[in-house]
Order: sequence, then structure tokens, then C-alpha cells
Amino acid sequence: MKVHEYQAKELLAAAGANVPRHVVCKTPDQVAAAFDTLANGGGVMVKAQIHAGGRGAGQLLGYADKLGGVKFCSSKEKAKSVAELMLKHPLKTLQTGPQGQPIQTLIVQADAAPDKEFYVAVVFDRAIGQPVLMASAAGGMDIEKVAHDTPELIFKMPFAPETGLSAEQAKGMAAKLGFAGAQATKAEQIMLALSKVYLEKDATLAEVNPLA
Repeated sequence: MKVHEYQAKELLAAAGANVPRHVVCKTPDQVAAAFDTLANGGGVMVKAQIHAGGRGAGQLLGYADKLGGVKFCSSKEKAKSVAELMLKHPLKTLQTGPQGQPIQTLIVQADAAPDKEFYVAVVFDRAIGQPVLMASAAGGMDIEKVAHDTPELIFKMPFAPETGLSAEQAKGMAAKLGFAGAQATKAEQIMLALSKVYLEKDATLAEVNPLA
């Protein structure tokens, strides 16, 4: 299932998840206008849309300074200049190969610099013949490193494809990740929506050198 982040957000929102406000942009001027719409006295995240993971830790090819594909911008001028660079230079990550991928689309997302990152996904485990909810409180951007160095920090919860992930299972996983109160409810909604989209769209991971 090869979809961009903004397309995945649309699918998850339709399934009941609470997703951040965002605007899809193709030009720096559109990014500047989106900043005015979304910043509300704070900042925004400008996020490159390519079919590869590890965007935040990636590198824009041909640009000397360290700038990946996900950048917090506290001003309209900064957001526009970041957009200009992202749309000009290919983005290389661990999943693109050395040539990188050109960036044609950006998301401008109402946000602040994140305090903490989480990882959550649904994959099919061929060994048991069931989909599995995988999640970790050890981060999202470097999940491959977490899986290699500290696999015990990744929680796995199989569920039946006939019934989908249950509310109790989502609640249990939210607790394992350390969520409580209103945050736990939102986390549970995201997990339930993710499993719903996975089953309804018959989603699988598509290979894009090597992972989409």
C-alpha cells in the first residue's frame, strides 16, 4: 500500500482518528499561506512527502547544511525558505538509496516541536497468520534502530482479522505505552482506526527500496 503521509491521514481521519490540522502544498508560496492559516501564534511542521521512511533524519542532497525532510518552523519566512530547499533538493534517507527521491509535495502541519515520539503500526505476521499491532514508546523516527538494539521496547499484540482490534486491546496497548486520561483515549482511537484501515483497505507494506 503505497500512500503518502497526507493520504494516510485522510484514511485515518475517515476511520475515526484525530489527526493534526494540515495543508497539502506544492509551492513555497502555498506553504507561506498555510503558515498564516495554521500557526496561531506558534509554529508549524513542514514535512516532505516521499515514499520512504526516516525523513526527519534524512539529508537534502546538494545542500551543505544538515536539513532533513521534517522541520519545525517558528516563522512564515522560515517555513517558506525551508519549503524552497525541500522542493529543490532530493531527500536521501536510509530507505531511498544514495540517489534520494525528489520532493514534489509538502505538508504544513499545525504543531509544536514534539516532546516525545511514539511508534505504532499494523503488520501481518506470517508465522501466526494474523495481523499484529506493533507499538513502542521508544520513538518513531528511529524505530529500525530500536528494533535492532532494544527489541524488548517494541510491544506486539495479535488480533483476529474477522473481528479486528478490540477496544480492550487498544486500551491495553495504550497503557503499555504509558498513556493516561484523555491522551489514552486519543491513542486508543488512533490504534482502532489504524487497524480498521488496515483491514478495510487490505493494506500491506509495499517495497520501495526497501520499504514504503
